Amino acid sequence: MKKKIAGLLAVTMTVSMLAACSTKVGGAQQQQPAGQAGGGVTTIEFWASPNPPQQAYWTAIAKEYESVNPKVKINVSPMKETPSSEANIQSAIAGGSAPTMSENISRGFAAQLANSKALVPLDTLPNWNDVVSGRNMTGTIGSWKFADGHQYVLPIYSNAMLFGWRIDILKQLGFNEPPKTYSQVLDLAKKLKAKYPDKYVWAKAIWLTRPLGKDGSTSS
Repeated sequence: MKKKIAGLLAVTMTVSMLAACSTKVGGAQQQQPAGQAGGGVTTIEFWASPNPPQQAYWTAIAKEYESVNPKVKINVSPMKETPSSEANIQSAIAGGSAPTMSENISRGFAAQLANSKALVPLDTLPNWNDVVSGRNMTGTIGSWKFADGHQYVLPIYSNAMLFGWRIDILKQLGFNEPPKTYSQVLDLAKKLKAKYPDKYVWAKAIWLTRPLGKDGSTSS
């Protein structure tokens, strides 16, 4: 049973990260770094998302994998976000110290890295199809295919965002439930500004919308 679990972990650790990095060595593409340490031990550098739950999860998974694969050493460390996670990845690639695998890579940034030949296509790794089918992602993963026909990112989780709404005010504006689409939020905001000029809809700009002006429009 333990061997069966080890096999599953091997597949998971291989392809369930958002991206696997590569570097040019002597004009050829080689996976980076998966270096050989003393005694024939392969070292894998994995950058986890910079939040405690993710780091704790992957550290536990890494230790369990190492317990049944003594010739593999997995170093789990949080991705640095200063000045940005993208800048740190780019600096690491330029300096030849890119991680073997990394979380916290957006699809857009992954496309840039793929165009620069800085990523290993995940669909070229062993057991890729087994992981996709095992996670029931065959239909979902199709929309994540990049322009060259390869897969460079595996979506493994999503961040749920929680918004609070004044139900009493919504009802006064004619809404029996919170808005569910962006256009509904804008419609609500316009009605809110018309009825209560001093009130406004607010959320983090990177997630939903910006604070609305007195005329109900978004600021640039």
